Amino acid sequence: MYLKTSVREALFKIDQLIKQGVEMMNGIRGDYWDDYKNPIITDPKEYRELEDQKIEDIDFEEFEALEGKTRKWLDLCKATLKEIFIDSAHFYRFVSASKEVVIQRRYNSKFIQIELLLEAKLDVLSDYFFELYPLASAPLSYNPESARIHYYDFVQQLVPDTHEASLCSLLFQKGIGETVDFTDAYAFMTGESLEEIHKWKNGWKNTITGAYDGINRKTNKSFGFNLLSKSKNQICLNFPGRPMR
Repeated sequence: MYLKTSVREALFKIDQLIKQGVEMMNGIRGDYWDDYKNPIITDPKEYRELEDQKIEDIDFEEFEALEGKTRKWLDLCKATLKEIFIDSAHFYRFVSASKEVVIQRRYNSKFIQIELLLEAKLDVLSDYFFELYPLASAPLSYNPESARIHYYDFVQQLVPDTHEASLCSLLFQKGIGETVDFTDAYAFMTGESLEEIHKWKNGWKNTITGAYDGINRKTNKSFGFNLLSKSKNQICLNFPGRPMR
């Protein structure tokens, strides 16, 4: 997945959203998290008389407060996910998440609907958190939107929409040491297919070697090592202690 922020920042923001959602869920469920059909709901003093009434006939100030708080939380979640993820699939997955259940008790049906909504959204946020968490230990990453290479807390800025940035976008889709042919790199960087006859013309490899040399000069200065390695007509990501052989 591609992020607009660092992995650590994304984890922090998602964790804050989960904490707020759990607080609202605690207000509904209390200590009874295992039984989502029978939540603990606000002030139960009049519940004995509510079994035969519709929720619409009852004025619940606490319900309105919870509904408003939930709406604000959902808006914050959507805004935050747009700040974190480059692709829209993660945003859509969160927005469309829902759960349904047959509600047998009418007096708290609307509370259960909010509860199920929170549960569905929290499930998605938790999935995002645990998908990102292993990446937090990955010392090397690249943000193709900002054209920034991250090595732990060090950052090397590349110029967006350049061959250097395009080459990094391609190689960071691979594992460290996983090679890419020069011809594939050239096609990705330029958007032009390389015919067999062009392979022997002077100049086309200079596009790759120029980007290769430029990236290594920058990362060697910023990180203390060359980010890329090459052998014959192949190129790959490098990492200290794992040189390409």
